[in-house]
Amino acid sequence: MPEYAGHYALVVGIDHYPRFRSLKGARKDAEDFHAWLTDPEGGGVLAANVELVLSREDPVRPIHDDIDDALERILAAARNVAGDKRLYVYFSGHGLGRTNVGADLCLASWSKQRRAMALDSEGYRKLVMGCGYFREVVFLLDCCRVREVGSTALPPTIELPTPGDGAPTCRSFVGYATEFMNAAYEAEIGQADGESDVRGHFTQALMNALKGAAAEPTGGVRASKLKEYLEVNTPLIAKASNHIQNSEVVNGLDTTADPLFGHAKPPAQAPGFAVNLVFRSVAKGEAVVEDGQLRELKRGDVSTGPWRIPVSGRTMLLLRYLPTGAEKTIRVQGNETEDLHVEL
Repeated sequence: MPEYAGHYALVVGIDHYPRFRSLKGARKDAEDFHAWLTDPEGGGVLAANVELVLSREDPVRPIHDDIDDALERILAAARNVAGDKRLYVYFSGHGLGRTNVGADLCLASWSKQRRAMALDSEGYRKLVMGCGYFREVVFLLDCCRVREVGSTALPPTIELPTPGDGAPTCRSFVGYATEFMNAAYEAEIGQADGESDVRGHFTQALMNALKGAAAEPTGGVRASKLKEYLEVNTPLIAKASNHIQNSEVVNGLDTTADPLFGHAKPPAQAPGFAVNLVFRSVAKGEAVVEDGQLRELKRGDVSTGPWRIPVSGRTMLLLRYLPTGAEKTIRVQGNETEDLHVEL
């Protein structure tokens, strides 16, 4: 697959918050997205065009200068490159929200006493759009947007005296892990090397989409489909861990072109694979099973169970029991050998 010489990325993952509450999956989330970006079969971004900033505890990093230094290197590299260019900005870590636009991205030194140690995402978005170097700017922010009294955020220290020539035609895509004033969560998705393997719900949905779950038959994920997939599947993934989290995606990219992300194709259907749903606690009543894109897979009375539901590998199913309105999210690994028992 072709690599995109005009695509750039700043990827930040912060687990370590020594003065607050450290996370477990933010660095891994960032590494997953970085791996997709630099994979020729994935995002196709040249490795030299990607800045990866990961937290560490001693000394406490990243600080404000670390982020701005990385961004400045990207801007210097992109300045004189011809053609339409794209910039990805990905962040995973703690976050805050002061308004319903943007998020404050907490640096590793953030604490209840240092409430200004966060980056103003809108300030950074305006900078990279206003510089005129990029045709498309994509922000993907896996963090909370909860309010914190007295909090402020830092603007970029990089200043441009006037907007660049390409600024009027720059468009942006912003994916927030959650809605304003709400939390975003991470959860264990399995075991790796004997330890819990933790990921953010939003990034889990994002990686599933980019790796093919939302892909076109000819390859790549349309911006409109990525928005739809994230807003449908982030809540489903969160619900499976007993969390409530609704992502918010603002797609300002060209709706006529509907740009593509990456090269992935839809996963091949697993021939003949299905899971058996066995109902407990209810003997009758109409129910509906939907897939991760809310497509109806089966409808009927639970008294006819067990239900055999065809699936294609690892996925999420949503079961709705119509008499009570109860909903149940079912995580399917794709290798089940036993029935899945469902309590309603």
